[in-house]
Amino acid sequence: MESRGRRVHSIEKAIRLLDCFWEADSPLSLHELEQRTGWAKSTIHGLLATMLDSAVVEQNPTDGKYRLGYHLFELGSAVRQGWSVPELCRPHLRAMAARLGESVHLARLSGDELILVACEAPQRGFHMTSETGTRLPVHASSQGKAFCPPCRSTRQRPCCAGGRCRSARRTP
Repeated sequence: MESRGRRVHSIEKAIRLLDCFWEADSPLSLHELEQRTGWAKSTIHGLLATMLDSAVVEQNPTDGKYRLGYHLFELGSAVRQGWSVPELCRPHLRAMAARLGESVHLARLSGDELILVACEAPQRGFHMTSETGTRLPVHASSQGKAFCPPCRSTRQRPCCAGGRCRSARRTP
């Protein structure tokens, strides 16, 4: 993401710390966070103490490990309420799923990843679906193929950097 001006390093660090939990998909100890970030324990502890006060992170009293807090869920829910596109598309997604007999996904491009913002599955038969909010690599997902068709020119596409495709050569 490109910078839009002056940056606040403490906020960047807090976001990086939150990303550690998201990447690990499990609670983390202070030591594990130190290993993942390379920062001093005092820096991490200060950030965690501030985030604990606002329920952005929670600490398990038994093992002392930290995890993402419920306030992030509340914030995420507020973001979703402000998005009207998934709700406007939902009837069309349902109709497509019923007509095709396949799962249908609505995705938003975010850098070189897709974020699934709505998913609909057919009522009958075998189907696979992904959870809303799932991130997928553009170059290696069926949804990404719609965003990043095979490179045939030097024109930049979402999964290309300077006309050179970043995807693996073996990815069809």
